[in-house]
Amino acid sequence: MCTFLVPLGALAWLGQRELGRQADQVRSAADREGLQFLRTAAQALEQRFEAVVPAVEQECETLLAERTPAATVRELRARGFGAVLDLVLIGPDCRLRYPESGSSRLALPFHRDARTRGAGDASADTLHLVDLLLTHGKFEDAERHLIAALADAEPERERMGRRRGEQTVLQLPLQFRLATVQRRLGKAAEAEASFRLVADQATALSANPRNSRSFDPVFDSDWLTLGLLAEVALAELARVPETGLELLAAIARGDRDHLGDALLNAVADRLLAGAPETHRTAATDLWTEAGIHLHARAFATDYDRLLRETVRRRLRLSPDLAASNDTLSLRPVITAGNPSSLLLLRRATESQQERAAWIGLRLDLGQMLASAIEPFVHGDGSFVLAIADSDDQPVIGAPHAPNDYVPPALATHGMVLRAFPADVDRYLQNIGEAKRSAALLLGGSFLLALIGAIWLWRSVSRESELLSLKVDLVSRVSHELKTPLSLISLYGETLALKRARDSDQAAHFGTVIVREAGRLTTMIQRILDFSRQEAGTMVYERRESDLSDVIHEVTDTYQPHLQSKGASLTTDLPAGILASVDRAALGSVVLNLLENAVKYAREDEPGAEIRIELRRRDNNAEIDVQDRGRGIPSNEREAVFDSFYRASNAGEVRGAGLGLSLVRHFATAHGGTAVVLPRDGHGCIFRLTLPLLSPST
Repeated sequence: MCTFLVPLGALAWLGQRELGRQADQVRSAADREGLQFLRTAAQALEQRFEAVVPAVEQECETLLAERTPAATVRELRARGFGAVLDLVLIGPDCRLRYPESGSSRLALPFHRDARTRGAGDASADTLHLVDLLLTHGKFEDAERHLIAALADAEPERERMGRRRGEQTVLQLPLQFRLATVQRRLGKAAEAEASFRLVADQATALSANPRNSRSFDPVFDSDWLTLGLLAEVALAELARVPETGLELLAAIARGDRDHLGDALLNAVADRLLAGAPETHRTAATDLWTEAGIHLHARAFATDYDRLLRETVRRRLRLSPDLAASNDTLSLRPVITAGNPSSLLLLRRATESQQERAAWIGLRLDLGQMLASAIEPFVHGDGSFVLAIADSDDQPVIGAPHAPNDYVPPALATHGMVLRAFPADVDRYLQNIGEAKRSAALLLGGSFLLALIGAIWLWRSVSRESELLSLKVDLVSRVSHELKTPLSLISLYGETLALKRARDSDQAAHFGTVIVREAGRLTTMIQRILDFSRQEAGTMVYERRESDLSDVIHEVTDTYQPHLQSKGASLTTDLPAGILASVDRAALGSVVLNLLENAVKYAREDEPGAEIRIELRRRDNNAEIDVQDRGRGIPSNEREAVFDSFYRASNAGEVRGAGLGLSLVRHFATAHGGTAVVLPRDGHGCIFRLTLPLLSPST
């Protein structure tokens, strides 16, 4: 085995080493090509930055002097700078001056019961009743209950107003619901008056909510919402386009920032939808500015939470740049719900110092760099480009690539550029071919070594098996021959010394000698047949035969022996079933099976019951030899046909294990089969199948 394994192992190691060296060379060449590709892409990005940033900065400075930040962003987009996302104003302490953060104000008013803050229990019950009446279309009844509830709430309003020292908005929910009911009833004048009252009270509340001692951000924000909805209703009732435009402008300026973004977006959409065609252009511009403003508020929330300290640290680390008027580029950041973006800071001009210390312009990186990176993302070269920000969040997504592929990378402008193979299928094919070459080399070497080892093991095992079989055969044959020879010698010597008492005893001794001589003849014949079988020299003389005749000859000859053993034999042998067989060999097979049936009878049933059946099935003849013996274990029914094998329940019954091997050899040589099956009750069925001479009709 070492003769095969050692040289082949050395050859496989050398081949694997050479393949690894070639793979490393190919990988290094690809990495160098990828880095050159990235340098070219980085140069294109640098040129794009130099072309876009100064131009957008100059336009922004000019527009911001005359417009609001939202209007400035809208105009920048209209002038071709579609990558502009937001414009923010940052104070010296790096806090946002504009816009106000869109995060909700939270309060924890554990010191008072929530049910006391609102319209009161009686008013709440009235509102529930009104909702029920409105559901059933009873608007007049709802109006009557609301008017009565407002009248009952007036004394309480005056009492609370005196205690708080300022106007209370206790009646706002009732008043707003009354206005909506009156609008449904077609009472435009009354509805307008009610909406006006709600709007005025809400305006008074929101005049300076931060400094109002009575302002509660949890409860009073609901009343401010009612005030805004009342303003929308007044604009729709008045049918004066300027009213809706003024409200849109207020949202765009940030005058309603004390309310939630979702509400402001919904109101802006409704005002745009209700604008007449004559004012649709102006309404669209204001609606766009409102959207820009609200989008900036969302960024402001992320700025306060994530980016403010980054800006502060960057300004502290770059004091010279921070003191100049040059643009300061901060790293790309990921904002909630927005694409990866770049924040550009520039110190505010003297005219802008009152509003902010820094002007921040946020650009969409993907859109700004689209034209520059298009040849690298969809090019025809060997690589395609992927871009990620400094947090490894994708700006330009990476294409599909193998999991174990580590792309060349290059950092620039706070971004990471990576080169991926353009033809992934070709790349995978090359990798697959390299792996297959290595696998074939190793597999071939292993296969050769395995074949050699198996051949050696097989040869050694075969020699050992043959030696064992020879020893076993000699041992068994010696044991089997010893008994009949001893009996023949004993009884022959007795007869030779004339020690038989009478002629009957002498005849008995002669019978024993004849029987044991026959057994010796049978055993020697089987050994000779087995020897010819193993040598491949056994020849069967086939001729057309009626199988029932052949079997009858055997049973008639063997019947006396069966009767002497107390065995009974029944047959079912229909005539006319023809096959081409060796008559003598078939008789020997049937005789062998009959002897086994008698030999292995159950000890508790000395009288063996044997049955032979012959039948035609399809184009085959089946010969069944059925016994009521001790049977064969199910896991040994195939092994009993092997040479020298004996079933585990054979006990002390003498035998060499050759008979069934000769039975199967006969069946196989004649194109048939030999199997053993269990018999109902107990015992076995040895079934011999032989092809018929001609198909049955």
